[in-house]
Amino acid sequence: FNSTILLLCLSIFQASAGGWLEDTSLVKKYQISEDAYNARENTYRNFKAKKQAEDPNWSFTNELKARTGGGNSSPAMEAADEEFQAEAAANIKVGDRCEGAGGRRGEVMYVGKVPGLPAGWWVGVKFDEPVGKGDGTAGGVRYFECLEKYGGFLRPELVSVGDYPELDPFGDDEL
Repeated sequence: FNSTILLLCLSIFQASAGGWLEDTSLVKKYQISEDAYNARENTYRNFKAKKQAEDPNWSFTNELKARTGGGNSSPAMEAADEEFQAEAAANIKVGDRCEGAGGRRGEVMYVGKVPGLPAGWWVGVKFDEPVGKGDGTAGGVRYFECLEKYGGFLRPELVSVGDYPELDPFGDDEL
């Protein structure tokens, strides 16, 4: 009776020997030729060329600033409409339950203008979980009370008010 036993032992320490799990330079990257890329229709290059044909001063940075309401104070921002999103803000009241961009739920704590942010109306939200960027302050002024990372200011168009109860992380989501 002649038999051979082959024992193969792979631990995470053996699997990472030589650095192949950590060193991304050892991973073969996807590459596409210039001709193949240029043959595609929905590429960033085509998008950029179309935008620059419409407006020679167009840039992706300016597009992001326009879509997100800016970032830092600038003369263009100061000249912006002070009543920006006032209509959307009129339907939101302090105390409303809400859901913000990305499914973040919470309670409306402030509705109004915030001098430290770009012109227009803002909604201060106290989130149910630590998914915010602040603690209810903006520009050194406190607008509402909450713990760090539980507060945020959103544009009214990004806030939906209604029946948004706190989510139970241990609950059954399938109803």
